[in-house]
Amino acid sequence: MSDSIFEAEIRAEAAEAESVGLRLRDWLGGIAAPSDRFAIELLCREAIANAVGHGCRSDPAKRVRIRLVSSEGIVSGTIEDEGAGFTPSVLGALFDPRREEGGMGLAIISHYADRISFDAGGRVIRFEKSIRGGIGQ
Repeated sequence: MSDSIFEAEIRAEAAEAESVGLRLRDWLGGIAAPSDRFAIELLCREAIANAVGHGCRSDPAKRVRIRLVSSEGIVSGTIEDEGAGFTPSVLGALFDPRREEGGMGLAIISHYADRISFDAGGRVIRFEKSIRGGIGQ
C-alpha cells in the first residue's frame, strides 16, 4: 500500500482550524478504523487549536502548517506554527490536566498519541499513532 499524505497551511484563526479539521476527517475516513479516526482527529484538532490560540495568539497574519502521513500502519503528524513557542522547563506542567495554565490540549494529545516530541522551541509538535487494520474494522 502506498503512503497517503494530508497537507494544509492555514491562517491562525478558529474558522480556518475548523475547516481544516473537517478536511482532515474526510482524509482519515479513507485510511483508518473508526476508533483510530476519532483518536487522530482529536489529537490533531487539539494540536491545531494550541498552535492557533496559544502559539500564534489567533493572529491571522501567522500561519499553521499541518502534515500527516499514513504509512505501514502508522500515522505520523507534524503541526507547526509561527508563534513564540514555549520554554521546555514548563512542559511537565502543560501536560498536567489539573493545571489551568495549559488547559487540556497537551494532556489529550499525549493520551491519544503513541509518541510525541517538540522542536523549534515548542513551535513544532510531532506525533505518531498506530492504526489497526482496515477502514471497516
